[in-house]
Amino acid sequence: MKLGAAVPVLDEWRFLPAVTGQLLKVVDLSVDQTGLCESRVDDQPGQAAPTSDRTASKRDRLTCFPLSPGLEERHARPPRKSWKWAARSRCRTTIRRPRTCLIVPQPGTIGRVEELRALLTKHARPDLTTSIEDVLVSRTTTSGPPAPAMTGTILAFVAQGRKRIALGDRVYDYRAGQYLVASIDMPITGNYVGISPQEPALGIGLVLRPENVAELLLRQDLPKTPGTPEGLAVSDATPELIDAVTRLARLLDHPRDARALAPLIKQEILWRVMTGEQGAVVRQLGTRDSSLSHIAKAVRWIRENYAESFKVGNVARIAGMSESAFYRNFQAVTAMSPIQFQKQIRLQEARLLLTTTRDVTGVSHRVGYDSPSQFSREYRRQFGAPPSRDAALRLEPAL
Repeated sequence: MKLGAAVPVLDEWRFLPAVTGQLLKVVDLSVDQTGLCESRVDDQPGQAAPTSDRTASKRDRLTCFPLSPGLEERHARPPRKSWKWAARSRCRTTIRRPRTCLIVPQPGTIGRVEELRALLTKHARPDLTTSIEDVLVSRTTTSGPPAPAMTGTILAFVAQGRKRIALGDRVYDYRAGQYLVASIDMPITGNYVGISPQEPALGIGLVLRPENVAELLLRQDLPKTPGTPEGLAVSDATPELIDAVTRLARLLDHPRDARALAPLIKQEILWRVMTGEQGAVVRQLGTRDSSLSHIAKAVRWIRENYAESFKVGNVARIAGMSESAFYRNFQAVTAMSPIQFQKQIRLQEARLLLTTTRDVTGVSHRVGYDSPSQFSREYRRQFGAPPSRDAALRLEPAL
């Protein structure tokens, strides 16, 4: 059995960049009783785990590493029959004794991810667009400091690399094999971590259209989720979702086939997400009277009128909600109050304007600030430098 070498387990967090987001078969090669990856571990479908594995203590749980390809297996002892499918890309342990484990990726998964990376590398454009409507492809080679941006309403799948974004007081860290869902266009700051020209970040995105979600909801009677979901969520991609995303990317090589098949595959991807872990976030996007749709009305109004002062009660009436319900639901979705949301939009717009002019006072009035000094304080707090200096620093590479 030449799958690679079993490696020792260490008492620390580790990530699996080579097999992230895949279903892994973890085989115990140690003599003593062991458990497996901590949390979110599922038995193989249709097969119950042995009692010994279920009752293993936390101190016996393994941290698993990817195998080194091409190496001979160092253990002559046959693997035990007890195993589980681990649907996570990281494990944690507080073990006191050395352990070893063998990781066997589910058949075909590595090939799909490698194919997807090759396709995204081939079709990436500077403006992110592709020949297929609502499909975006991203290739980024440098990390850089956190930068402001708007999420859009999008499903973003990461094929390679890692990204960290902040929304209000929430921080999201997602990597290869995971996807992000944004159900409302929100102001964020973010950057890629640990990438290089040799190993760039690669991703593919699908713009989420409320009418497409509503169409699927009309066909199928999906359960309604009480409460208001967050506007941003991250989850592990299932093998079925990875397969559908890869098939969509293949169509970039076949424009004639894309015209007929792309709408069907996009619908399949949407269905996989709607029935998955973050389904509630997407389903509310297509429900006319959901709390998310009411908040979306308010978000659009604030974005279009960010330079105007407003009272929360007036925006609540635009959203069709009471002031208390609106405030509570707005914070649940965006992780910010309506006034904080407006301030983020103002500062992002000001930063864009300062790439074309050095008139800080004029820009501050244009985005809605009455006091230039207050604008400078909040700008510095947000971006780490006063407006004039920040603009000069960002223009330097182009000079």
